[in-house]
Amino acid sequence: MPRVTKQQLPKAGDVFQFEVKSGVAMLFRCVAQEGDGRCVVLSRWFGEPRKTVPSSPSLFTVQPLKHHQWDRPMIGGWVTTPPPDAVVKLGMVKLRDVEPRRVLHPRVWVTAKKQTPTMARKVLPMASWDSLVRDARAQWRWENEHAAVLAEDEAVQRAKLEAMAAEVIKMRGLDPSKL
Repeated sequence: MPRVTKQQLPKAGDVFQFEVKSGVAMLFRCVAQEGDGRCVVLSRWFGEPRKTVPSSPSLFTVQPLKHHQWDRPMIGGWVTTPPPDAVVKLGMVKLRDVEPRRVLHPRVWVTAKKQTPTMARKVLPMASWDSLVRDARAQWRWENEHAAVLAEDEAVQRAKLEAMAAEVIKMRGLDPSKL
């Protein structure tokens, strides 16, 4: 399995694997380069960890970001650093013509004379590898462990409400045992 050294940024066409959870891998693709930035998007492929790039049409399909209240056409962003050790290069697959055209660097958006909704859907933010992996894991869990995610969200909300209630009781000088 090819390894990327700390000095190497991805190249257009590079395919990277990371484990979203033990025994389940997902794939990132580098689909564009602009200056020092590399646009990395998450493909719809997931499965058992691999040693080579899979030959699957899902490798070329981007994963939308739809968990919770998100509504973005793809999970991805522009990175300026090499991937962390947990993101392993599997190889390179030639880009299809559509891949670089479906993304836009934020600089192009900001300097455009006319910004359109079509352009806006293509703009991906500057990102870190950690944020890309976090978004990918959150989306995978939303699609594959939905009930658990909702239960965790509810528990977090309940804890916040209980903490707020305790603070109000304390501020008002009330005796919680008499409530």
